[in-house]
This record gives sequence, C-alpha cells and structure tokens, in this order.
Amino acid sequence: MLMVLLLVNNEKKLNLFVKALPLQLGKCLIKSKKGFTLLEILIVIAILSILVGITVYLFYREYIPEAIKSSLKADIRNCVTNIAISRIDNSTSLAEVVSSCPRSKYTKELYLESTNPIVIKASSIIGNVTCTYNETGTLSYIVCSN
Repeated sequence: MLMVLLLVNNEKKLNLFVKALPLQLGKCLIKSKKGFTLLEILIVIAILSILVGITVYLFYREYIPEAIKSSLKADIRNCVTNIAISRIDNSTSLAEVVSSCPRSKYTKELYLESTNPIVIKASSIIGNVTCTYNETGTLSYIVCSN
C-alpha cells in the first residue's frame, strides 16, 4: 500500500506501475509446480503403509509358531516345578498337580500322559509339545519334543 502511494505522487512512474501491475499479478495467480499436492502425499503414505503392513505380516508369521511352542514349553516347565514341589509335600497326586498348573493364553490343554517317566503334553492351535521329566537320584532333567 505504501508503494502505491509513493508512485501516485510521480505521474511517470505511475504509468509504468499500472502497466506492470497486471503482469505481476498474473505471475502470482499461476500455480507453482514446484511442490507436491496433498493428494499426492496421501497416496504415497497409503502405499507405504500397505507395504509396511505386508512386510510386518510376512516377517512375524514365521516367528509366531515358534513363540507359541516356547510358551507351551514354559508352561510344561512350570508344571514340572509344581510336580517337584508336590513330591516333597506328598500332598496331591500327579494328575491333580498337572490339572492345577498355570497356563498361558496359548495353551489349550495341558495333561499328564504317563507317570513313569513323567510325560506331560501341552497342545495349542499350532500343534503339540511333549516333555518328559526324568529323576535319577539328585539329577533331574526335562526333554521336550515338538
């Protein structure tokens, strides 16, 4: 606004200003092609999110069954600990101890398959894990198979 007032005082410059004004306004009204539009950015974000989702699914689908089997083995080991404690107390039978063992959310069933040697089987949606608990004097160990 200040520039216009200054140019009004000088008639020669006013004539030049009026002739140059539409050209300058025209340049401002033309869209600049230097940046990306919002729609283009949203499309790129959508494509990248789909690719990330597919990658995460493909990466984790290999490790989920292994994690579930590890969870089953941990449940069986916890149950073996309960069995060892109950043997010291002689308070309950093996079947009762196994049925009262804590379970993770992946364990559908946990049961005693045999008592000599102690074989405990755990099942889930991906398969079964069987562990054998052996006691020989002071040495005790667990052998698990998928």
